[in-house]
Amino acid sequence: MDSCIGQLRVKRSYSTNIEESVYPVNKKQKIISITSMENLSNEIFYEIFEYLDGCHIYEAFSNLNNHFNELLNSPSLLFKIRIYLLYDESYKDLYKQLILINKDKIISFDLCLSLENTDEFLSSYSIDSLFTRLESLSLSNIEPTILTSILSSLTCLPRLFSLTIDTQRASGDLSEVYRLIFMLPKLKYVKYSDDDCVGSVSLPVVTRGVSR
Repeated sequence: MDSCIGQLRVKRSYSTNIEESVYPVNKKQKIISITSMENLSNEIFYEIFEYLDGCHIYEAFSNLNNHFNELLNSPSLLFKIRIYLLYDESYKDLYKQLILINKDKIISFDLCLSLENTDEFLSSYSIDSLFTRLESLSLSNIEPTILTSILSSLTCLPRLFSLTIDTQRASGDLSEVYRLIFMLPKLKYVKYSDDDCVGSVSLPVVTRGVSR
């Protein structure tokens, strides 16, 4: 996958049009032509984008031409956002543009930041009711006090089915955390882990029992 992303970055400076080429071997062989990459159907691009982080998609394909701009702006394209521990400064503006403009097109959010960057990130990107398509949320390296603040804002999400939390530190009394988790109306699966415990719970629609 890293090599695939790297190739996309390298190709970013070139035109997406593949020059038509012919490969004559002998007089009887048919001429083979390669057409433009843009002739591929949108469905094929959607399949490719399934394997890429939303930021990498934007970096590789935005502002290439009208076709790709329309593709990126299509409501059929949903983004998976992965922001990991090493928060690259050069990506800040790209993440900001992608997240703020496409909140209603983000289907999963995987957030793992260094502790010094968590406050900065959350102050710029709040998870609110505009994330209407968000189905999966993963939070790592989150301070317990910040975690309760985030959880209290998630009740407005109409399609949040999966929640994974890793605080990497003991959070003491979990009663408030559990209370906020079980207030989430559509949640079907939750996994919580810290230094003292690791627990996962599958939540039936009718009986949402807690087990640890």
